[in-house]
Amino acid sequence: DLEGDPSERILMQFLQGAASLLLLGLLYFVTYFTLKNIMLSRKKDFVIFRSIGASKGALNQMVIIELVIMMILAFITVIVLLLLNNTFELLIPNYLRYFSLLNYTYITVALLLMSIILGHKFNKKIFKTSIITAFSSQPE
Repeated sequence: DLEGDPSERILMQFLQGAASLLLLGLLYFVTYFTLKNIMLSRKKDFVIFRSIGASKGALNQMVIIELVIMMILAFITVIVLLLLNNTFELLIPNYLRYFSLLNYTYITVALLLMSIILGHKFNKKIFKTSIITAFSSQPE
């Protein structure tokens, strides 16, 4: 019986962990490039906020809070859709049975950290140029 074999269980847990890390990395890069484009399209807004006296700290907090709220809403939406899928037995594979509450906790923490890291990266990029340079380089 292979289910009781400890070495196979360890190998399967290792492979699941590696696959999770790979998917998390892929998710990070897809999220990074998507949010980068969204935030760059809002660059002029932040330049205007800075030109009327908004502090860097306030804008930093605003960006990070926006990203965290978007992450939480997206996470809740995915969980609700997976629960609906589980309830109505749609054709989508039932992923809920593969993860425990601890797994979802890890995923939530990882996504929160990614949101904060991406917010800080955007903030560094947006605030490294002066207001005049940033405003004059924006296309009309």
